[in-house]
Amino acid sequence: MGGDGEREQRRLRKLTPLESELRADLAEPPRPLAPPRRGPLRRLRDRQRRRRPPRTLAGAIALGLLRFGIGLASGTAAALLLARLLGRPASVGFYVLGAGILSATLVGARTSRQRMAYEYGESGRPPRTRPGMVMVAVGILLILTGAILETV
Repeated sequence: MGGDGEREQRRLRKLTPLESELRADLAEPPRPLAPPRRGPLRRLRDRQRRRRPPRTLAGAIALGLLRFGIGLASGTAAALLLARLLGRPASVGFYVLGAGILSATLVGARTSRQRMAYEYGESGRPPRTRPGMVMVAVGILLILTGAILETV
């Protein structure tokens, strides 16, 4: 048995390297592949994934007000643009967009029970701000703005 091991080692020592293996030693080592460049949407998703929920009630209220302000500003701009494109008064744009936001939120609420387990996160507590509630408030405020514009 010891003779088989010696023969095998002798045979392995006599193997000559392939031509490509010899050239690989002379060439410089290959650079590691660079990670793919991350686009702005990918960076935003990564940032949202890393962001922790607010720890205090004041932080949750501030986050809710920020979302509300962003939603209201973008909703107002979209309603005015919609009214302009339709060639109608501004109040019609507010009515149409407010109703669209409310209906989209209603459809989203039907599927939110499936997401509930993911919203609890590591803390085990439900989140203090829900985007659906903010969108309901924005939709109602847009419809009220349309009613105010119509009466003025």
